[in-house]
Amino acid sequence: DEALRIDPSDKGIFVDVEIKQAGEKGRGVFAVEDIPKGEVWRSSYDYTAVFYYGEQYRKFILGLDTGFACDVLQWAYTEYDSETKDPFVAVDLDEATMCNDGNKEGHNVGCNEEDEAMDCNLYDYAIRDIKAGEEILCYYGEFSELQGWKDLNLE
Repeated sequence: DEALRIDPSDKGIFVDVEIKQAGEKGRGVFAVEDIPKGEVWRSSYDYTAVFYYGEQYRKFILGLDTGFACDVLQWAYTEYDSETKDPFVAVDLDEATMCNDGNKEGHNVGCNEEDEAMDCNLYDYAIRDIKAGEEILCYYGEFSELQGWKDLNLE
């Protein structure tokens, strides 16, 4: 279905970032300029491959070169569709794949469901002011649902 293809002219990340080494964590995403609290930093799904069937995800992985497949296995996570409640595998296909986990206490991007100004189904935001040069840190517990792997028979 053509409507499901990623449009490369769409912006997935709305702020200037760079990817560089982040110590023992490997690569990370770093702000090039200050990002004020509440600013959209990325689209949640514009550059994300989504697989609602475990077999689709298996075929996708098996079609990749071995080294790249290993990276994608590390980048993938499961969630549940907010409308249908169906599980799916998501693989970010932009710089967001390099967003390291800041845990619940240390993350600086995400979405506050209680903030009516934030559209958590479509975007992730700076949840505090982020300084230029600072690493952008996600909170994996905010979006990764481990039960989804089992529900998709991918455990």
